[in-house]
Amino acid sequence: MLNVSKEATDMLLYGQRYNTERIYYYAMEKLKNWSQINHYSILDLLIMKSHIIITEVLAQFTSVNTSASSTLQFLNGLPSMLSLIFDIDLKNNHMLQFTRKAISAHMFVKPKYKDTWNVGILFDYWRGKGSNRNLTYVELYSKLTSLLMTICSMRLAEIEGMSLKHSVICEQIDKVDLRLQPKPKSILHSHQFPKTRDRTVCPRATFFD
Repeated sequence: MLNVSKEATDMLLYGQRYNTERIYYYAMEKLKNWSQINHYSILDLLIMKSHIIITEVLAQFTSVNTSASSTLQFLNGLPSMLSLIFDIDLKNNHMLQFTRKAISAHMFVKPKYKDTWNVGILFDYWRGKGSNRNLTYVELYSKLTSLLMTICSMRLAEIEGMSLKHSVICEQIDKVDLRLQPKPKSILHSHQFPKTRDRTVCPRATFFD
């Protein structure tokens, strides 16, 4: 099939179970609603980074649906459809791995940490800032990083104790390359984000004090 990825071809030729198809259609419907609300065209979506789309759509989804199981199910469908659209593999995306792990942890009665920051407050703050197009480069990376750190339910003390020795702090460009290593044998996950003392931008800015 011309101009169609192998994954899309397999889906069309071999089909999927009804429940899987329902999840995919539901994810695409939410993506469509988000696009219409933000006045994004198909061409706009194609030039956006896939992880930014996932973050924004997930933020909108969780603003009306706070169920962890529903969020996890939705998160399983959206990346699959975006993988077909962008013809890339999102299964091994570090951000998605962290997000899935965090959502799964919140499905338990007793979460790992009791002092988890209210994700809704952070989502509301960034939603009030408007579209990503209106954010500066620093604001955008502050947004992605603060959301990531919050969703992952990680305390800064733990992050610092994991593998801070592997991190690279560059004062010239005011960036930090923080590497997280949750398990001894796991690969290092590198996230670059700006230093800031503004706690309204990054609620856990104590790392930069």
